[in-house]
Amino acid sequence: MAQISPAQQAFIDTIAPFCIKYAKKYGFKVASAGIAQACLESGYGTGVYPDNRNKVINPLTGEWRHNYFGLKYRPNRVNCNNGYFNSTGTEQHADGSYTPTTTDWYKFESLEKCVEGYYQFINTANYAQVKAATNPLTYLQAIKAAGYASSLNYVENVYKVVENCNLKQYDTSFVVTPVTPVSPSTSNKSSLINYTKLSPNNSGKRTHAIDRITPHCVVGQWDVTTFGSYFGRPDVKASCNYGIAKDGQVALIVDESMRSWCSSSNENDQRAVTIECSSEKTHPYAFNDAVYNKLIDLCTDICRRNGKNILLWIADKNTALNYTPKSNEMLLTVHRWFKAKACPGDWLMARMDDLAAKVTAKLSGAVTSQPVQPTSEFPYIVQITANVLNIRKGPGTNYPVVGQIKDKGKYTIMEVQNGFGRLKSGVGWISMKYTQKI
Repeated sequence: MAQISPAQQAFIDTIAPFCIKYAKKYGFKVASAGIAQACLESGYGTGVYPDNRNKVINPLTGEWRHNYFGLKYRPNRVNCNNGYFNSTGTEQHADGSYTPTTTDWYKFESLEKCVEGYYQFINTANYAQVKAATNPLTYLQAIKAAGYASSLNYVENVYKVVENCNLKQYDTSFVVTPVTPVSPSTSNKSSLINYTKLSPNNSGKRTHAIDRITPHCVVGQWDVTTFGSYFGRPDVKASCNYGIAKDGQVALIVDESMRSWCSSSNENDQRAVTIECSSEKTHPYAFNDAVYNKLIDLCTDICRRNGKNILLWIADKNTALNYTPKSNEMLLTVHRWFKAKACPGDWLMARMDDLAAKVTAKLSGAVTSQPVQPTSEFPYIVQITANVLNIRKGPGTNYPVVGQIKDKGKYTIMEVQNGFGRLKSGVGWISMKYTQKI
């Protein structure tokens, strides 16, 4: 092991517990590689960049640009209330040449937030092999292959930090439990079904094996009989395989072996199990806990019976629709990719990563589903403390402004995400930093 300075060791001692905490939270099997990336990318926390990426940028407020992993800004990818900043840099090409670039970088409010942001950033289908890695070398090889960094020597340079700083010691608390392969069932029906009324609105037997699940929102708080009566009408010319009622009960509408009329896409419906879910009637069309937790359980059951032990979410439409799932993989798709619709609503869109992760974890026996948040906490009333407070379309500063509050009035909050509260009116979301709970 090479000699490292006390300052370098102090940075490792500070960041390592957070890397272990969030690596475990998001299902990664090693922490050493992430620690090494932070060491190399940030100069052991000193911010050795021309833009002083980790230095104080406002002496009056003490604001920092915490970005220890060189994380490039991607909208809606991670929880980062501080937004991003812009700076110049270079990208290396396969021939070794460099091109100057101008890049947006995340700006986290603390070291811990930055660490969690890093694991959120790589907790996607594109980095699935990173999550599967059980040692730092394969982890770094996978993260490089996924396009995390352009440097041709990135794996070699980061792995040197792992060895020189004896970082493998931080992996000893990780216990790798192998995923037991699942065998397909002969059943075309879920054991979770509470009610059955088969719809005439279908195209008969599928022409493609099931390798997708498409959850929808019905924009209403339906019970199981409503699913049956509505989709049972031939004039509706629509259906689904399953419906999840407001109380979490499941309705079978079209047998899983048959193609429903649900996603405005013959190709998608031929290969997807479609699930209509009860939701609120206004944006962002939120699900209650009973519906969301049953969606997790139903997706798990569908995957297991079809021989899948991984549920994937790929946020980019073109990448997802051009991806061919492996034999053990199921892919999530959404209605809005095939027609100009809000379905499945921004509430579920913000949780597709969470849905995929929870289902995959249940398939491996790692966790059971939990409520998204305790509903007994909501709604509650807040007093606005800012003279002017932006209302945004979604829970974050990366969402567009759709209005403003200027009266310092009292407003009802229905849920909180990423430090933003959803207004009861359905107009949008406000930052909770500028409110006081009554």
